[in-house]
Amino acid sequence: MPGGKCVFNDDWLGDAQYKDWLLSVAESRHKASCSACNRIFDVSNMGETALKYHMRGTKHQKFLKINEKKIDLKKYFSAEDHAESSSSQPSTSNSCPSEVPISTNLLDRSVNANNLSRKAEILWTLKVLNSHYSYKSCENVNYIFKTMFPDSEVAKNFSCGEKKTAYLSVFGIAPYFLSLLKDKVKNETKMYVLLFDESLNEVNQTKQLDCHIRFWDHNKITTRYYSSDFLGHATSELLFEKINEKCLTLGAKNLLQLSMDGPNVNLKVLDMMMEEMKNNFNASLLNVGTCGLHVIHNAFRAGCSAAFPEVEEAASAVYWLFKDSPARREDFASVNPDVKFPLKFCKHRWVENENVLVRLIRNFAGYQKLYKRNLKKSPSSAKQQIIWNITRHDQR
Repeated sequence: MPGGKCVFNDDWLGDAQYKDWLLSVAESRHKASCSACNRIFDVSNMGETALKYHMRGTKHQKFLKINEKKIDLKKYFSAEDHAESSSSQPSTSNSCPSEVPISTNLLDRSVNANNLSRKAEILWTLKVLNSHYSYKSCENVNYIFKTMFPDSEVAKNFSCGEKKTAYLSVFGIAPYFLSLLKDKVKNETKMYVLLFDESLNEVNQTKQLDCHIRFWDHNKITTRYYSSDFLGHATSELLFEKINEKCLTLGAKNLLQLSMDGPNVNLKVLDMMMEEMKNNFNASLLNVGTCGLHVIHNAFRAGCSAAFPEVEEAASAVYWLFKDSPARREDFASVNPDVKFPLKFCKHRWVENENVLVRLIRNFAGYQKLYKRNLKKSPSSAKQQIIWNITRHDQR
């Protein structure tokens, strides 16, 4: 117990009562992780007693039982299986290259049919999630597939109604994709930003703490949802505890910035996280305010407004000028054969307005032709006046 604190003992990992769920935390020797609960807890005060206390918990017992029934998606989707099945098909074959060869053995056929049906259920669940179907819409879908494909063994064994789809989503697919996200951030990404926001959940009447991760992924910035916690008293200490748990699972030393929804909020949480980084890693967070988006967007906006003072008014005016106006749209199409109408300009998301401004520049010659042909004097409409002034100024 150096410094009066207990540390994680690696021998615990081999203990029969802990080995199925206990993990060490690389960033801190004073913490332990539970793979069943997906939770990090402190062992600095109680040592091994903290493990025993945790494993007796009702939630821990519940999650252990759930994990015993979890489906390993890697069993049904693996690069090796795909490569083998593809190579087994001759180049002139018209059959699907991902078809799995079925053994002539009766038992093997039964196992393969069940596996293919399970794979079909997973694919169907992914379709439900991706297309935002309700779980209720899956009711009796197995009868539809059996009717549509009466000669298919997969359709006969397919059973993915409302409850099973929900179960596959929550306890099968969600943990799988969460593990992929964790691996990507921990192993492939050097730095990441953790974003959080807490607001009232009107359904269960608690405060919902949502966490997202922003990181550099294949030459672009990616923002992904990570997790949610439901709280009563959302104190600074509790918020910090929950956020720090997320950071420890992702690699706390790679945290670049803590971002929140709005300036000058949760300043104590930011101070606590800065102190945690300094004490554990002798590092500091990038400080561009509590909401980096506000600062960066406003800085970009100020620069553009100084260099091109009319661009904001023009980009906004030209969109509303043609919105819900069939006559103006027809006139513009007559002078601009390759017509692409203006996109909506967002005044508080300047960094995301690139496509809007590119469209404005490409359409500019068309606006000049339209106003030169249709208007001989200054228009009375405020929006038309803005475009009129810009096109006349450019011609002069």
